[in-house]
Amino acid sequence: MTADSTVPEADPTLFAAAEAWLADDPDASTRAELAAVLEAARSGMVVLAMRRRGCGR
Repeated sequence: MTADSTVPEADPTLFAAAEAWLADDPDASTRAELAAVLEAARSGMVVLAMRRRGCGR
């Protein structure tokens, strides 16, 4: 967990697994969805969205 204990730190193993899945996924739709999720996770947008929704209060 991070210092404020409300947002878990990124797990490099999880990102590596998601990237491997993305590389092997034959379905363009799910590839696009996973790519968007990975981008959001890397950019911090997921954390921002969770905080806006009051998570961790």
